Amino acid sequence: MIYGTKRLEPEYPCRLGLAADLTEAREQRGIGLGQDELDLFNRLQGGRIPESDLVCDAGCVLHGETMSQPDHSAIAIQLIAEAAFHQPDADRSSHSFIIQHPGEEYRMSGLGINLHYCETAFTKAILYVRRYGAPYLGSLSFSDVRSLITDFVASSFYLVSNEIWGVWFSESFRERLSDKSLTEWGQALATSRLFIEPRELTLFPLTVIKCEHPFIGRDFFLVGPNDLTPEMIGSVSSSKDFIANQFPPFRGASAPPKPVSSWLGIWAPNVETAKRFRATVLGALALVPNAIERYLFTMRKVVSGRCTLIGPRYSISIGDPHTPGLSEDIVLVSEDAKWLNKLDHMLTSPKKAHRRRMRALEYQFRAWAPDPAKRFPSLVGSIDAIFGGDGSGATQAVVDAVEPLMGKEYDSARIRMLLSLRGSVIHGGAPNVYESKSYRRYYESYHEDAVRDLEQIVAKCLQHEVFGEDFRERPFTYAHLLEERKRIRM
Repeated sequence: MIYGTKRLEPEYPCRLGLAADLTEAREQRGIGLGQDELDLFNRLQGGRIPESDLVCDAGCVLHGETMSQPDHSAIAIQLIAEAAFHQPDADRSSHSFIIQHPGEEYRMSGLGINLHYCETAFTKAILYVRRYGAPYLGSLSFSDVRSLITDFVASSFYLVSNEIWGVWFSESFRERLSDKSLTEWGQALATSRLFIEPRELTLFPLTVIKCEHPFIGRDFFLVGPNDLTPEMIGSVSSSKDFIANQFPPFRGASAPPKPVSSWLGIWAPNVETAKRFRATVLGALALVPNAIERYLFTMRKVVSGRCTLIGPRYSISIGDPHTPGLSEDIVLVSEDAKWLNKLDHMLTSPKKAHRRRMRALEYQFRAWAPDPAKRFPSLVGSIDAIFGGDGSGATQAVVDAVEPLMGKEYDSARIRMLLSLRGSVIHGGAPNVYESKSYRRYYESYHEDAVRDLEQIVAKCLQHEVFGEDFRERPFTYAHLLEERKRIRM
């Protein structure tokens, strides 16, 4: 895995890999187990984990003592070992793999083993790791975390195989493994991607974004092809194999090459997190064009796909384009560094206010689509995210924010009528916003399209609430032609 080498910020304790800080960081970031999962965990456990089951750093068992900073990786490995058996049973799932040491080339034959996990006990272990492990696990599904744990078991089993392999017994592995083996296995878990966030680089090729001035932040970068060098992405491939002005960016890739205008690089624990961060960054970039050009699309071809770099290897995926085919390119200049730095700071921040802003930008990205009817629910989601929900307090917050930004013609009555469309669309009254009675009433009252009004309101609110005075929306590209036309008519 590619691990980050940049400075560790005190505001992000999860990056330090300290077990004592992980839980607090996860709670601050609003990810982890909900109450339902906690109740399930406690039912599976039969109550809280008893103190007699807690293992300290030295591997000693505590009897009735209070441990202020529990070693979560040591507890987790005991839960995993408690779920693993030699013998199959009705409630046990099978897991077969070849036992290999680090650095060994993968082989299809060799010393193998077939484990059986008690599903009730294994669920308990998975929930515990998901809650107390690396923060990014809180955004993964239960099955994804389970796969990461079984992968860890297979890759690290050599540490305990001498006490397990070739010996047939009916009890769980925890009851047979020595304290020394459990401690070594737990230490391996503590340094794995289950407890320390990995830093993998995913590259997203872009067509409609051009970078006159490259931006390189802590968690993402936006650069032109000439600024993306092999040294920048690490020793993944030799310079003779790396081609920065095309996607895929490696010579010999099976996919046909496509021209690239710029690259969005995301440092994240996994691909799914990188895709979410991509949506947030591109949602912010969608605010840059003038309101006239933001949703002015053409049939131009836009490059798609991603490239994830994992150590000396890379994986390529071809999917949907990351941006729509804008009529005019978005050109980033040196003045954009201020608000891009703000975005970089907030991208992985645990602060709730920052998390709301990032969700709002992600909704804005989803709304950056050709069909206005499909655009509307995401625009509503962006408003709800930035102002904290869909209650009366949130509606008043929108009203208070919009009038100074949009002008006095957008008074309380107008905003409330516009937001009334939310209920009819989101709650099943009208799958298509144009079928809603509120849409017709809004047009009758204000002679404006409600969707277009909401597009402008959301953009103005995001620009102001997320970036403040540092953000500068671009003027209309052809404003000078309109002025010239007005002058001639006069």
